[in-house]
Amino acid sequence: MKVALLTGGKDPHYVKGLARQLALRGIDVAIGGGAEELVVIDGAPGGVVLHDLVGNQNPDAPWVAKVMRVAKYYFRLFVFVTRNEIKLFHILWFRKFPEVERILVTLCLRLLHKKFVFTAHNIDDRARDGAVGGVLHTLSLRLLYRNADHLFVHTESMALALSREFAIPAERVTVVPLGINDVIPVASTTQAIAREKLGLDVDARVLLSFGNIAPYKGLEDVVRALTELVADDDRFVLLIVGRVKDRSCEPYWHELERLIAKLGIADHVRYELRYVSDDEVGLFFRAADVSILPYRRVYQSGVLGLSYAQGVPVVAADVGSMKEDIVEGETGFLFTAGDWRDLAAKVRAYYGSDLFKDLKAKRPGITAHGGERFSWTINAERTHGVYDRLMR
Repeated sequence: MKVALLTGGKDPHYVKGLARQLALRGIDVAIGGGAEELVVIDGAPGGVVLHDLVGNQNPDAPWVAKVMRVAKYYFRLFVFVTRNEIKLFHILWFRKFPEVERILVTLCLRLLHKKFVFTAHNIDDRARDGAVGGVLHTLSLRLLYRNADHLFVHTESMALALSREFAIPAERVTVVPLGINDVIPVASTTQAIAREKLGLDVDARVLLSFGNIAPYKGLEDVVRALTELVADDDRFVLLIVGRVKDRSCEPYWHELERLIAKLGIADHVRYELRYVSDDEVGLFFRAADVSILPYRRVYQSGVLGLSYAQGVPVVAADVGSMKEDIVEGETGFLFTAGDWRDLAAKVRAYYGSDLFKDLKAKRPGITAHGGERFSWTINAERTHGVYDRLMR
């Protein structure tokens, strides 16, 4: 069996986890993505081939070059879809103009009589971000969901949302685990050395907020909670690592900066507002005592799986699948979403718990729980089953 994964050049870690497991099941995988996904080829079983549709993404290129590379991407994508003998396409992400791509790519696959499935990592990302989608946004989602031969989601609540919001019958939806990020290496150094490298005090109480910065992440709740925590113990430090998601999120970040200054806690907040390479990620997690996930709206979290893979416990908002994914007192603690005082209380509870006191001994159990909860084996097994039924 052959399958093409259309990735838009996004999230090579997820692509590697899925492609690796599919190849182990004897499936030939053609990845239509970008050079970032060379990590997929490195160490992958035979039968995985990367087609670089994205090309060079130099951010300092002049605007004419940027326009040309966008045009080249869509030309390469069109050629990849139309000239490829593969009959089954699995769309994981769209790239630059998702509304347009949802319409044109799905119609093209339909006209060519090719089967296609889609993984909905979010049912409606505009709604998740607290924004209202326009007519084109809503139309493109409806067209995509109704035309796909099958849909994959990561939680039961997402399957219910597809049924409720888009009238998609249950038999056309399969729930697969998100898949743990086991591609990024775990730091081999000690916590003390990691903190020394990052300029943090050895005895600091380090709270880590990792990932893209966007309104739905609820970072303002961590900032407000930090004021209470610092009042009790001035060793607390909030480490914010990641990029502002896009230009639409820049006003949100500036509001956070003003809030931090207004509350007088700037000395207790460290920023790393940049792209963090895979080799660096482990250092930040090793330096941290706990990963904070203060989401306001989310179905599931890739950062939760990454935290588990790194052996780091979490304090997370009780949204989406967090209640099922977190074992309180063993892998982390839950707080009421949007309630920063409850967040502060749960951070205090964590530092008073055996989970924190015996963290070194607890790390392997946290990682094992993550591997079981976000199993690539189960993901690929269910995915392969859908492929098989469609191709028969």
